[in-house]
Amino acid sequence: MALTDTGINFSRELNPGEKVFMGNLHGHDPAQTGYAFELCNRKSGAGVRAKGSGQLSHIVFWACPATACLEPYTLFQIPPAQTARWNIEYEFFER
Repeated sequence: MALTDTGINFSRELNPGEKVFMGNLHGHDPAQTGYAFELCNRKSGAGVRAKGSGQLSHIVFWACPATACLEPYTLFQIPPAQTARWNIEYEFFER
């Protein structure tokens, strides 16, 4: 597995019982509000696009033979008795 300029690439399929984890991934402007990413299985063509309105703190990636997941972490500073709104939209697709 390698982290490249275009994403995370696997050199081979994971074997049963194998897991991979990349924590605390960065590469975005921390002051920017809003983010988007796509995770796609090139072999099957199935994937998910995610778009969020919050301030992205970091991303975690993990995978096993049947599943791969990008988890966005959003930074919040909400004073007591105040409210805030944000959203994350997911779009599932097949190429």
